[in-house]
Amino acid sequence: MNIYQDILGEQWDAVSPKVQRSHLAGDELHANCVLDVTGSANVFGRLISRIVLLPAPMKSAPVGLRVCSSPRGEIWDRKFPDHTLRSVQYKSAEGYLIDRFRLIAFYFHLELSNGGILHKHVHTYLVFGSLQVRLPRFLAPSVISHEEPDSSEDASTITVSLSMPLIGHLLTYRGIVRPVKEQK
Repeated sequence: MNIYQDILGEQWDAVSPKVQRSHLAGDELHANCVLDVTGSANVFGRLISRIVLLPAPMKSAPVGLRVCSSPRGEIWDRKFPDHTLRSVQYKSAEGYLIDRFRLIAFYFHLELSNGGILHKHVHTYLVFGSLQVRLPRFLAPSVISHEEPDSSEDASTITVSLSMPLIGHLLTYRGIVRPVKEQK
């Protein structure tokens, strides 16, 4: 069982099979993605994006996705042409999806939406070992994220957008996720 299935429980059955295939069903998942990446329009946003190693803006970027199970949850590696964006996803005691990128952890409430999954961003924490500091909303980044079945292919589409208070938009990536059958 993957963490999305664990969090959604019986609602997982209402998720489109196209979206379900973009999630872990065993120990490892590979997918080929084609994503349009947009970045910040202002100099401060571009500077922050470079400091925190966000992908550079590009059209139709080939991105490899590798998801593998770990003792804590799932490791998500998104291999953009310029670098890899890695996070660890796991379930909180309260039933939130936590998506942790190094020192920052985003908490999401998962909801069904037209056969897809809407990730409602509810909290952001800075994490230093076992110490977690919740960022107040006026300082916290904002994430909008959803996945849905693709209308034409046997695949899913994703949209992820990140912005910061006072700075604005930092990153959006959107496109198609095509799971690959493993060759043994």
